[in-house]
Amino acid sequence: MFSKKLVLILTFTLFLSDINAECNFMTGSYINELSNPKYINKIEVKVPKSAKFSRNVLKILVSDSKNIKPKFKKRFNANIIIVYDFGTCTYKGRVRQSGDWKDHIKLLDAGNPIMSLDVKLETGNIMGAVSFKLLIPETRNGMNEILGSLFLRELGMIAPETFEIKTIINGIENVMLFQENSAKELLERNLRRESAIFEGDESILWSFEDYEIFELEKIALSRMINDNWFLKGNSSQEISLRAFKVIQYAYLNFHSNNEDKLNNLPPIKTYGIDPNLNKSTTFTNYFFALLSMNGNHALRPHNQKFYFNPFISEFEPIYYDGDLKFKKFTNTELKNFAKIINNPIDKTFLELMKEKVESNDLKESFFNRTISENEQYDFFENAIDSLLFNTKLMYEQLSNIKASKNKINEIYIINKKYKLWNEMLGFNQEIYFKDSLDTNNYKISSNKKEGFEISALELSKLLSKNSLNAQRAILIPTARPNLSLDNYLISTDNFRGSIYGPSSLQIEEDVKNKLIKITQNQTDDWVLISNVDISNWTFIFTGMPENHSNESIKQQRFNKFGFTGCLNFHDVAFNETQIEVISGGCEDSLNIVNSHGQINSIRVDNAAADAIDFDFSNISINSVNVIKAGNDCFDVSGGVYKIISFESKYCNDKGISVGEHSVLHAKNLNINSAAIGISSKDSSKVFLQRAIINAVNCFESSQKKQEFGGSYLQGEFVSCDNPSIIDQHSLVKIKNEF
Repeated sequence: MFSKKLVLILTFTLFLSDINAECNFMTGSYINELSNPKYINKIEVKVPKSAKFSRNVLKILVSDSKNIKPKFKKRFNANIIIVYDFGTCTYKGRVRQSGDWKDHIKLLDAGNPIMSLDVKLETGNIMGAVSFKLLIPETRNGMNEILGSLFLRELGMIAPETFEIKTIINGIENVMLFQENSAKELLERNLRRESAIFEGDESILWSFEDYEIFELEKIALSRMINDNWFLKGNSSQEISLRAFKVIQYAYLNFHSNNEDKLNNLPPIKTYGIDPNLNKSTTFTNYFFALLSMNGNHALRPHNQKFYFNPFISEFEPIYYDGDLKFKKFTNTELKNFAKIINNPIDKTFLELMKEKVESNDLKESFFNRTISENEQYDFFENAIDSLLFNTKLMYEQLSNIKASKNKINEIYIINKKYKLWNEMLGFNQEIYFKDSLDTNNYKISSNKKEGFEISALELSKLLSKNSLNAQRAILIPTARPNLSLDNYLISTDNFRGSIYGPSSLQIEEDVKNKLIKITQNQTDDWVLISNVDISNWTFIFTGMPENHSNESIKQQRFNKFGFTGCLNFHDVAFNETQIEVISGGCEDSLNIVNSHGQINSIRVDNAAADAIDFDFSNISINSVNVIKAGNDCFDVSGGVYKIISFESKYCNDKGISVGEHSVLHAKNLNINSAAIGISSKDSSKVFLQRAIINAVNCFESSQKKQEFGGSYLQGEFVSCDNPSIIDQHSLVKIKNEF
């Protein structure tokens, strides 16, 4: 038993890799501070081969081109030093010149050069980012970019972490903008699961061979940014290909309809890729918010970035390079911007914007991200005044407009035009086609060669680099793509939300008692319950015991729709809800994502892998009971959670696993037979009260992933006699014997 006085558990220490060994302080003691930029004093970049680095800078400055040529964007090894109020971290990384135009490099008054940099950390992270830019502030309009990115995130849209920071780059001091890149870490910061990310392809726009800048814009389509995710397995490949066909089709259709107006319109209109496939107002709202900040630069086809959300089978915009300016509209700007949106705005979204603009949270967060104290107050007040003025004018301008639809051309007409443009421009690239989503063998065709097989790696390069066999190539669809989940929509008598699943699934609905019973008839059956308030409803899911030999669990955590659970809840409001899952054969028997509220009870028996998995949610549970799980009994990440009573038996791995910057408050725990009783990982905090634990290792507190830091676990009245696993930057504190 533990001593009645406060003790720090150091019974067994596991030293992991050097992912968190570069700081001279315990990161688990500063979890909140490491997530707040106001505690960063400066970032220093030292390039060991400084002579080569300086020569590269000089070559850019003296070159006769208006833009920065790709050959000058070489990567150099660097040491990146972050000085916090409470200590210093030193990481290894690589840096290169960033930016398209020469405004990203300049000479200071003393003749010293300063440049925008792309930074990729090989160890460690800064505020959870491992890939980011240090930008000359003028290239993004300084505080305009900080406030705009922050405001979009407050609205629930995907935007990068951005803040002012003092820097020293090879001995030269300057204030720069820190902005994270579009990567896995950005998605998780914005409460999205990792999935396919796309952008407009810029590779042939800037000094490509002998062509003028932007001469090839009408044949520049899209590309996949995170091809590493594509290569993770069959499910991610099928999701990526399905999404790629749609985004590529959108760019083809856009160019086909706007041959002479590429600067004025975005490739994805305000009601999505195709109004018949995507009826959400995501893009309408995004464009409205963006243009209210004079951010039309972000709508250029090559500037747009997109995240494919598999849970809703829709694209979401990722904010990038809007050249934001918080100034009041001129009449001309108002009319031009209204034409771009060309759809009415829901008043509830206007009210949400006003609520976020006037909140103290936005103001405090902005001040935490700016260091120009003499300017930040006046700028903020003027910016908010302009934003409110612009949103009011634009809302009035759009209030009487009827929703427009995209002009959709036949695919063969679009593709014929695209081939013709290639010929007219004398552009040498091979055009390939692919209809099948079969992930067992990838076959593509061209005008020169019919149906030949390529590897997954080759296909990833075709999607991400527009290259095959070291030659310029592009993949285009030959049929209208379809992302809709409507084929899986299950009709019920009086359930106001959406229930999706395969036709083999059996569903019984008892409206009077607010009960839904779901039964598997196929081993890979799943169900998704989305966008609904399920107060006082009870859900019972019964799986198939033979599911536990399902090989798909071993291939990837999620299926071709991105679901990890047999029973999945997404964007759901809980209140007095009850959930039971028996014999779940999926990666998670129960998976809850982007949801909130209070659940009365959860019971899971005989789970093949994880019994319960919560992501990006804020949920309180009265009672949790798990009997037998092939992996973790209870696993949460990226959210805030509370448990009143917890009991588990026979967890092959962890009784409770808390990860990826989560907070868990739990009491009245009884964990019997687990490899690890309770684990706090990756910048998470766990607070326990009254726990009896029978596990091989009582606790774990550690960092597992580069983008996070150490963790913290605190308990009071805890009974456990076995050792714990604690790395050098994490803590476990137990007070009093149970």
